[in-house]
Amino acid sequence: MSQYLSNYSETITENDIEELESHQGLFDCHKGSIFTSMWSPDRNEVVTGYADRFGQYLHSWVEAKISSNREAVMDYTLNAVMNKDGYYYIKGIDEPISRIKDWQIKQDVKNNVFGVMAELNLGAKEYVVSRDKILRDIKRFLENNDAR
Repeated sequence: MSQYLSNYSETITENDIEELESHQGLFDCHKGSIFTSMWSPDRNEVVTGYADRFGQYLHSWVEAKISSNREAVMDYTLNAVMNKDGYYYIKGIDEPISRIKDWQIKQDVKNNVFGVMAELNLGAKEYVVSRDKILRDIKRFLENNDAR
């Protein structure tokens, strides 16, 4: 059983609800999942993997444990919250390729990682797929520039 993501959190704003319900974020699952992770009241992870139900494509969503025995998926592009197993079946997901915890995203926002990535023309897709490598590269870049 699924419910609307726009009805899920008390911290979501009217603008957020309008965007979710208008489906403007339909093709930006990576950015939308980062955004969803940050305002979700539950501990969660942004998960990225290949969906393969109607042709293979890279997709991101948010997973949260909402009770001791129940895991849910929040999908920004569908404006939906649903059972994890059902979601994996519907989307044809085998194994995720990356997971980023909500606290890591919040720490990256605080440390201006997204600002540095924007200067390097890197976006949300690169972040959700290669966060650890990007952070190593940024650290190395900053160390090299400090040494000059």
